[in-house]
Amino acid sequence: MVEGYFDAISLWNAGVRNVVATLGTALTRDHLELLRRYTQNVVALFDPDAAGLKALDRSLELFLGANMHARALILPEGCDPDDYIKKYGREKLDELIAVAPAISDYYIDNVLGDGTTFEENRDLVKTAMEFINKINDEIEKNLFIKRIAEKLGIDQTLLKREVHRKATYGQTGVAVRKESSKIKMNPLEFNLIRLMLEYPQKTLLVESEKILDYFLEPALKRLGEKIIENYKLLGYVDINVILPSDEDKPLRESIYKLSMEAPPTDDHMVERNFADNIQRIREKWYKEQKRLIQLQLRQAQESGNGELTRELTCQKQNVMKEEKEYVQKQ
Repeated sequence: MVEGYFDAISLWNAGVRNVVATLGTALTRDHLELLRRYTQNVVALFDPDAAGLKALDRSLELFLGANMHARALILPEGCDPDDYIKKYGREKLDELIAVAPAISDYYIDNVLGDGTTFEENRDLVKTAMEFINKINDEIEKNLFIKRIAEKLGIDQTLLKREVHRKATYGQTGVAVRKESSKIKMNPLEFNLIRLMLEYPQKTLLVESEKILDYFLEPALKRLGEKIIENYKLLGYVDINVILPSDEDKPLRESIYKLSMEAPPTDDHMVERNFADNIQRIREKWYKEQKRLIQLQLRQAQESGNGELTRELTCQKQNVMKEEKEYVQKQ
């Protein structure tokens, strides 16, 4: 598997026939599911420049999530596959492919890096645990944990226990429920997510307006944050990268369905659509906040809790003041 079309042509002409191009950094889970019909053994051969390395790093969890036996190969001397095959020939390339490390080993040795202090090692463990939980195959996950433990010099059993705890419990210690299929699809928030995917260059507007802080559905807020992060990192947005796992499938399919059912967006109305959607989300948030505070205020008054009553009254006034200031700016 190579990055560019011309790289694939060069390898084909050199006799490497089992090659396919990802066409830039647009590798998706759907591509791997299609490729897996033919083989589970893949060598990811990307360009050695910054874009190629970033594409390879981004592909790691896709390969692991697809349960494919993938190896990572970065060519020496700054060569891309086209240059290398022309300069050294197929035999030399075959030799490099034969010793290419497993993609999990590549991650550990080249992406995770080395920690020299307690704080650095602590951060490496946190990063590794986030990645480990994206591996579906339990055998591969355990092997990965073993390598991480050896690299960082920590107890393997302890790391395995912590990975299990992180997968089972949230930050508050409350068991995590699979919520993707039970997301309450707030129409306004969901439509803004659709617009962000359709016009990713507008994600920076969403970020500057801080509108995700006014989302009522946590799952959609997290998705919005991932879209912004993905765009700022790669310069484009790929929903298959943002929502790669089987657990994400209900949300991913809902987005596809909404995109197909939504009327075509007039490019001349994009600014207006974003502005209207953002305004309505904030208005709905203010309305919901006032409703919740009023409900709590009534309960506090009925229970005779004077201190809580005063606190909630103050909160209500602050929300109303903020809402008034926002309306005046429109």
